[in-house]
Amino acid sequence: MNKITNIAVLFLLATSCYAQRTITIEQRAVYYENRQDLPEMVEEINDVNNVLDEFVGSWSTNYDGKTISIQVVKEREVTNFRGVTLSEDLLNFSYEIKDSNGVILASSTQAQLGDCKGLTYLSDGTYVFYLYDACEMDKAIYLKPYISFPDPNIRNEEKREMQFIVSPPLLGGLDSDPNDNSNCVSVANYLPPVNTMIVLDKQ
Repeated sequence: MNKITNIAVLFLLATSCYAQRTITIEQRAVYYENRQDLPEMVEEINDVNNVLDEFVGSWSTNYDGKTISIQVVKEREVTNFRGVTLSEDLLNFSYEIKDSNGVILASSTQAQLGDCKGLTYLSDGTYVFYLYDACEMDKAIYLKPYISFPDPNIRNEEKREMQFIVSPPLLGGLDSDPNDNSNCVSVANYLPPVNTMIVLDKQ
C-alpha cells in the first residue's frame, strides 16, 4: 500500500513540476495584459487548443490603390534571455505590397526589412506583431480573424476575414521620421494610418 502511495505522490509531484514550467498561450496572454513577467520556472508556452491555426494562411486586400498581402505561419521558436531558455508556439508573417500596376513597393524579402515578428496572443482573440521599418517608423500590428455573418447551421465555421490594425510601436522612441537624404525603405508609408482598421480576406 505504501509503495502505491509513494508512486502516486511522485506522479503528482512530476505533474506539478511540468505544469509550473509549461503554460498555454492563453495563460501567457493574461501575464502580458496585466504587465506581469512570466514566472522564472516557465520554459514552454504551448498552443494546446490550436487557437493560432485560424490565423495561418495567405490573406490580402486592396487599400488606397495598393494590394497588401501577408502570409501568416505558425512556428516553434526557442530564445535564450539572461540564461533562461524559452520554447514557445508563435506566429510570424511575411508581406508584400504592390501598386495598381503590380510593382512591388515593399516586401519582407527586401534586405532592409524582414518578416513581421509575433509578440503575443491576447485574450480577445487578437495577435500582436512587431513590424520593423528601415526608416525608423516601426509599428505594432494587430490581427484578429472573424466571421462577418456567422451561419448558425455551421459548427466551427472557418474565419475567412481578418482585422488588420496598425498602431504605434510598443517600444517608445522608435517612431521617428527618417533623415531627408535617407535611402531607407519604409513599409509604414504604404500601410493605413495609425489606428485605422482594414479587412483582409483569406485566399
